[in-house]
Amino acid sequence: MATVAGQRTWQTEDLWSSQWSQGGQEITEAAAEIGVPYLTLYAFSTENWNRPAMEVSALMDILVSTIREELETMNKNNIRLGVIGDIDRLPPLTRRALLEGIAKTKENTRMTLTLALNYSARWEITEAMRKAAQLVSEENSVPPILMGPR
Repeated sequence: MATVAGQRTWQTEDLWSSQWSQGGQEITEAAAEIGVPYLTLYAFSTENWNRPAMEVSALMDILVSTIREELETMNKNNIRLGVIGDIDRLPPLTRRALLEGIAKTKENTRMTLTLALNYSARWEITEAMRKAAQLVSEENSVPPILMGPR
């Protein structure tokens, strides 16, 4: 698990953008080289929506271009792309590029790279409760996995 989001510390947008994207790429390459099977990059939390609109737009553009530019490399290195977080709020172009990347890498098995986008603790808890309720509804009883240790 790694965080590539954070406060801007560089003087220019271009350098900051380049560093944000490059950091994730370097972490992913290093993890794959040492055999890490699952890597989550915490890239864009719900709090990031409070940044200036121009900055958020730039981050989404970087995400789209990085996914498209790295798709061939991910396939060559057998890396599957995944996502956690509420992607429905992402701009349509960003969501489309992300889903395309996921679809085009779904058969890869060396490593799963998960991007945490538009995530928060509240979202994780809500999503877990939604899934638990769905399990109860489908099975018409409480599944053992939700009962906890006895």
